[in-house]
Amino acid sequence: MARLGLDQAGAWRISPANQAFALCPSYPRYVVVPADISDHALSMSAKFRASRRFPAVVWRYASLGGE
Repeated sequence: MARLGLDQAGAWRISPANQAFALCPSYPRYVVVPADISDHALSMSAKFRASRRFPAVVWRYASLGGE
């Protein structure tokens, strides 16, 4: 999260919900997700999404100006 410039104490958290790859086999064991979404909500949303991909941070664009 530090490499992406995300504040772990703010809007994001690291979730272990996919630790056994049960939610989404193509996502890593630990994923960065919005802080206010529960692991249960991730599990429920994975059931209804293509390839079981739930909302997670996978990339962040940083401008050249550092903003």
